[in-house]
Amino acid sequence: MKDELVSRISKIVLISVMIILVLIVTFNQNPIDELPIMYETSDFTLPSTTGNSYSFSQDAGKVRIVTFTYTKCTVECPQLMDKLDQLNRELKRKSYYEKITFITIDFDYIQDTMNDLSEFQQSLTLDNDNWVFLLGNENQTKQVVQDWNYTFLIDPEHNDTSIPDGIQYIHEKIVYIVDGDGGLRKLYNNIDWEVNEAKDIVDFLIHETK
Repeated sequence: MKDELVSRISKIVLISVMIILVLIVTFNQNPIDELPIMYETSDFTLPSTTGNSYSFSQDAGKVRIVTFTYTKCTVECPQLMDKLDQLNRELKRKSYYEKITFITIDFDYIQDTMNDLSEFQQSLTLDNDNWVFLLGNENQTKQVVQDWNYTFLIDPEHNDTSIPDGIQYIHEKIVYIVDGDGGLRKLYNNIDWEVNEAKDIVDFLIHETK
């Protein structure tokens, strides 16, 4: 009887240990061990605040973090840019920082000028050694947003072109994380994503291409 009891207890302990080990492995499993390509992104060339044109393909081999904004956006865009700046500052500590490019595209070809975008860039006090800000004309912008499946439209309640900053937009808050070969590997469509997770994804993609 005693031996049977000991045997049962041993089996219970063994099963409990196995369950704990499974839970530990599951909990610690890296959620980005598999990061499939969502689709291949398209190349583009747009004027930048540096005075030169920037082509997306010129940074092939680098991890590229792309977002769209406009300078008159007062609430969610600054929050998004602040979070991207946090990510940039975290990544700047890495030895592979030169293999990363942040790309911000201003879609407001109606109101914004390159001078507006430059002032917007400076107002954000970004640590932006590897950050480009781009603004194209109507045809260029429409082509890029179409190719990148990005959506924006003029807010019908704020569409007065006769007054300064009279146009506001309804638009997506997307962050695209693209690998060195141009494959889209992660897409955030909100401002609630975690900086640490995005940092881990970039780290994963950098080491994947080594």
